[in-house]
Amino acid sequence: MGIKNLIKSDGTEKFAVAYGNNIGIFDGVLTFSGQGRNLAGTKVEMDIFLDYLVAVNYSNANQVYDGSTWFTGGAKTRMPIAQYIKTVGTRMYIADLTYISTNFRSRVWNSDEEGASNNELKWAYESGTNLSQTAFSKVVTSANAGFSAYGIKTGALFFITTGANAGLYHVDTVDADQQMTLVEELKNTATGSTYWVGSSWFDARTNDGDIIKGLGENDNKLLVFKRESLYKYDTRELKRVRGSPGTTSNRSIVNIREQTYFFHDSGIYRYDGVVATLISRPIQDWIDAI
Repeated sequence: MGIKNLIKSDGTEKFAVAYGNNIGIFDGVLTFSGQGRNLAGTKVEMDIFLDYLVAVNYSNANQVYDGSTWFTGGAKTRMPIAQYIKTVGTRMYIADLTYISTNFRSRVWNSDEEGASNNELKWAYESGTNLSQTAFSKVVTSANAGFSAYGIKTGALFFITTGANAGLYHVDTVDADQQMTLVEELKNTATGSTYWVGSSWFDARTNDGDIIKGLGENDNKLLVFKRESLYKYDTRELKRVRGSPGTTSNRSIVNIREQTYFFHDSGIYRYDGVVATLISRPIQDWIDAI
């Protein structure tokens, strides 16, 4: 189902093993213990960032573990549900997302760099179904929200998805955990509206049938694999790798030194940071027979 080793900055080492509907922890010496995570029986992808192990499986809330504690709330876990995960440089990325009961199959979200500089795992994300708005005001409130605690910033995109004020807005100021002031004035008084807010995301082109199938890394750049296309992202710009297909399996993506290898229905490819080359022609008959 999935396996990952957690090596912390203090030298502590543990192994996380996903099996059945659970994650077990092996302490590297004698003890293996199930953690009672109650996961759906699907593949679990894991990676490490800032001494935390983060596990995703697209079915359950994402899991965050620091070597002794599983976090069930707060800024570390306030993030969209994800299918794929990858740490590159000073960011952790999650992809193929679900939030506010909506699938964003071509979307990538990254952790907050400001939080990382303070050794904090945050995602600069919040959502809810209880937004209150007043006509001719720019102030919105949401009970139990964590706008400030979760790292929402001035300029973040604010989407109201239901109700009389549905549309795209922009955050002017974060006044408190449960209150923000928008740049735009609201036209109607409304309560109980669904919303989400954040700006640490991008779409790998359109959210169409060519969905994200995995994440990788090459030359300190994030690689976003869709089924029929490959993109590279350097924290500022997303570029498509010309002439390259994507992958059918996240677990086929392997880095060996400066090269990234991956599988597609048409064969096995090697990406060198510039171009992707088909390298499996001598065994193509066997691949076609799979």
